[in-house]
Amino acid sequence: MFSTNTSFGTDYIGDAHVVKLNDGTNDVDVYGSNFTPTATEGYSMERISLSEGDTIANWRNTKYFCYYNNSGSLNMATAGAANSSSPAARDVIISEVFWDGTSNNEWVELYNTSSTKTYLMGNATASWNLKCGGGGNEWTTSNFNKKIILPQSYFLVDDAATVTDTTADVTDAMDFDESANGSTGEQIVLYDLDSKEIDTTPTSFPNIADNNYYKSFFRSSVSSPGDGTILTNWRGAIKAYYNTLQTRYEAGTPKAVNESYAYNNIGIYITELMRSASGTADYIELYNNETDKLNIGGWCISYNG
Repeated sequence: MFSTNTSFGTDYIGDAHVVKLNDGTNDVDVYGSNFTPTATEGYSMERISLSEGDTIANWRNTKYFCYYNNSGSLNMATAGAANSSSPAARDVIISEVFWDGTSNNEWVELYNTSSTKTYLMGNATASWNLKCGGGGNEWTTSNFNKKIILPQSYFLVDDAATVTDTTADVTDAMDFDESANGSTGEQIVLYDLDSKEIDTTPTSFPNIADNNYYKSFFRSSVSSPGDGTILTNWRGAIKAYYNTLQTRYEAGTPKAVNESYAYNNIGIYITELMRSASGTADYIELYNNETDKLNIGGWCISYNG
């Protein structure tokens, strides 16, 4: 990249200007001439094929890379760097999902697994979106206008501004089909702006997130997330925090590192049992050896004797 004193003007892309590269004798390459690009100000046109530069099919609006220029405006461009490329599957994952049996108390967390910033809106009219379907309710969340997920960072989508104490990156309508078995039959899919599937949840979560338990369901690992449709790659949250907006304890980690308790070493122990002669005063005592409050809603104690 080098600087020139050339100025395209405010309408440089809309009037089919011709840009030529000349070696002093012959034209080496050309942009434009036989087509009128459709990009808008702040969006560059990038080469997607090294075939003829005067063919529209060999160019596109820059989609997946952005930066803030010296004036603070957001530009879609890759000046002096490799042209942008479409994100691969699971470059961004659905890392956590929460629903509680009522509308306006639901959220979805995303996580950027890649080493680059991901821009969720790629041009003036198209953006990434979350779609939920397969159950009783179907919805699409696409209010990602000019949103960026930094590398190895979380991104929170809330159903409403009063869902959690954590500030959401996007607020947009979503409504899971809650039932006695949790979000039965529903599947959430993350699409990029080309409608390519980037990540997917299982078709049905177990009812650990059922109406009264207030638990999220989260990816067991964000560094090696695996296939999102496989239920064993997900876990139910147990680490509890007090949500002042909902005035209750909930289990989940919105826009934060997911909990890391191992199922076989959670830190809750059976510490005492009482068997009364009448059988009406029996009890079992549990002890939490962790420093965190733990939500054990949905747990059970079984006896075989």
